[in-house]
Amino acid sequence: MLKKEIISEDIRNMIITGKLSEGDPVFSREYSTKYGVNPKTANEAIWLLANEGLLCHRPGSVYHVADGACGMATQTGIARIKKEARTMVARAKALGLSKKTFLGVIGKLYKT
Repeated sequence: MLKKEIISEDIRNMIITGKLSEGDPVFSREYSTKYGVNPKTANEAIWLLANEGLLCHRPGSVYHVADGACGMATQTGIARIKKEARTMVARAKALGLSKKTFLGVIGKLYKT
């Protein structure tokens, strides 16, 4: 995963969990410092989220969390989990795991 994707995932998770709320500013400088990356990389992470509609920018202002971003981020997260789950199910089937065994593994991971 690229650094900009890691940063955007971090911001997305902060929106989902309520650590960032609608209207809160998102400063690229903060994330470039936190992750030790070039400010351009942090900006690219913010642009990814802006393209998803999770962040907006007003002229003369910084990016901020868009109205309705929490719901959008949650739906995007669910879609990603479904995609990853399909891949995991296919791998489990290829290994000959039963549904019960597969779900047992997932259940143990979910508890941790």
